[in-house]
Amino acid sequence: MAKETLPAIGENEASGEIAELYDDLRQTLNVTAINYVWRHIATIDGGLRWAWDAAKPMFVSGRVESECEHLQAQLSYPKLPALSDTTLSLVGVEDDGRNMICAILDTYNRGNLLNMVSLSALLAEPEIPPAGDRALVDLPFTDIVLPPIPEVVDLSGEVSEQVLVLNDLGAKPGPNRVVARIYKHIALWPGYLSLSWVQLAEMHSDGSL
Repeated sequence: MAKETLPAIGENEASGEIAELYDDLRQTLNVTAINYVWRHIATIDGGLRWAWDAAKPMFVSGRVESECEHLQAQLSYPKLPALSDTTLSLVGVEDDGRNMICAILDTYNRGNLLNMVSLSALLAEPEIPPAGDRALVDLPFTDIVLPPIPEVVDLSGEVSEQVLVLNDLGAKPGPNRVVARIYKHIALWPGYLSLSWVQLAEMHSDGSL
């Protein structure tokens, strides 16, 4: 069983200033879950306050979201087989589950993109974007409250194994210090978890992922 070795302060464990900063992050980023990178930074004394104080003005100004919308417009996604309602039903994912899975995917796709751009900006030299109109694509968004995230140790043996196999797809060589929350979250629907592996495994094997 994999054990996360990168420390983090969970949302349910947060108190005082950390809890207040987590609330501010949720409201400012328009997400319902705090990404692992912020929860890890929270373990560094004064780290979350420093990083958020530096990053928040970029969010408030709208700059981060516009840069993410521009980046999104330039991305080329792989063509994956569509999952029909019948296929999802056969693996135990009905209407409510589909809606919740879509909300989970929207939350992580939005949050990860915002976090990547904003935290990368803290390490980059300031640069003025080119003048003129730029292609933009709206970022995903959901206001659906997500269900609690199970930990790997709380899942059944087969489901936890599937989570860890998915977590290894596209990963760099060497031990994985973090199990991505998105895989633990969709583990609430084991059938969908398995379909995700089927969709992504070949891309991992041929290097395109």
